[in-house]
Amino acid sequence: MMRKIKLRPTIANLIALPSNNANAVIEVAPALITHARFANELAYAGLHAMVIDRAPVFDKTTLLHALYQSCQFPAYFGFNWDALLDCLSDFGWHAAKGYALIVRNAEVIKNRNPDDWVTFLEVVRAAAQRRADAGAAPLYMYVPALGK
Repeated sequence: MMRKIKLRPTIANLIALPSNNANAVIEVAPALITHARFANELAYAGLHAMVIDRAPVFDKTTLLHALYQSCQFPAYFGFNWDALLDCLSDFGWHAAKGYALIVRNAEVIKNRNPDDWVTFLEVVRAAAQRRADAGAAPLYMYVPALGK
């Protein structure tokens, strides 16, 4: 028998965290990140939720394309790490109280291209820090807890 997840209190606790470089990447239970209502509940809480789960993401190229689609980046997005940092730091094309990247199946890129995964985490943390320094709406990234 599967245990029911109380979604709203769990999400409220997750988004109540202060936005800073140390906690921009938040590991959550795999059952929560794949829950059918997870993104909807984040949106209900005022975050613009973007799910990265449309296609297999296994390297920098597939990751950047998935992010381009899910985040609805502008047409001038350059498909490189610097362009990703700029877009995640801005989000001027979509106003919200905060932004949530939900990366499902993160273990694929983490296992197949660990250097790309580490760089991606660094970019997300740097963008979250830029946003915090500028007093902009916070950026969070939710990934399944994959273990060390």
